[in-house]
Amino acid sequence: MNTANVGCLLIVTALVPLLSNCNLTITEPDSTVEHREPFAFTKPVAARNELSISNINGNITVTGVDTLNEVRISGAKIGRDETLEEDKQRVGEIRVDIIEPPTMLSIKSSYPNNESTRQYRVDYEIHVPSSWRVVASNVNGAVSILNIKNRTKTTITSGTLDAKEIVGDLGANRTNGSITANMTLPLNALCALETLSGTITLTVPRTTSAEVSASAINGAISVSNLPLVLRTSSRTFVTGTLRAGQGTIRLSTLNGTMTLTGF
Repeated sequence: MNTANVGCLLIVTALVPLLSNCNLTITEPDSTVEHREPFAFTKPVAARNELSISNINGNITVTGVDTLNEVRISGAKIGRDETLEEDKQRVGEIRVDIIEPPTMLSIKSSYPNNESTRQYRVDYEIHVPSSWRVVASNVNGAVSILNIKNRTKTTITSGTLDAKEIVGDLGANRTNGSITANMTLPLNALCALETLSGTITLTVPRTTSAEVSASAINGAISVSNLPLVLRTSSRTFVTGTLRAGQGTIRLSTLNGTMTLTGF
């Protein structure tokens, strides 16, 4: 045995006791491949005034445009599978169903019955007239709604809501995820935001007129820059009146903090 081999053997022998006391974790590389299949549709407004969208996995973005005379629906069906051929096949089986009754436009993601949807998703980017009502339902994924001047309602099992420049009723129900909203509450309108686990951040004008109730069972509530006349006030429960109390703001979270701010 030559000198070099003797040196290597001595080094390896010395390392064996050290390595035997170590916990080594080997991370397997991701062996899946991603395939994206984009889509785009344009639908007439006609006599419609409401959008309803239902998704299972993926993100939804709905933007209201003041002068829009058509509905623009775009996005992508996205999948990950072991091979590109299998991925393309499964993604091709996902459907974006658009139903067009006279007064509304309904969009729904449909996945193959025999496939788990956990590796597949549909992302949506939708533009509608800002005067439309919006109803959005998502199981896993974020929902973003911008510049809607009508009633807005969202339901998400796991994901976040970001609602900006909303004028009208706003309802949001979350199982797991945060809610962030910037809105103007008309007289006699309702803002009801609820999540089991997550933060709630609501920003409204200082001129808002509403009865306010806020509950954070395992958290804390902060109210700032608003002329709120308090009836009850504690770290986890607040009720009071803004101005003449002509609308309703109702906020609730089981686990999380809550912030109500005026601008």
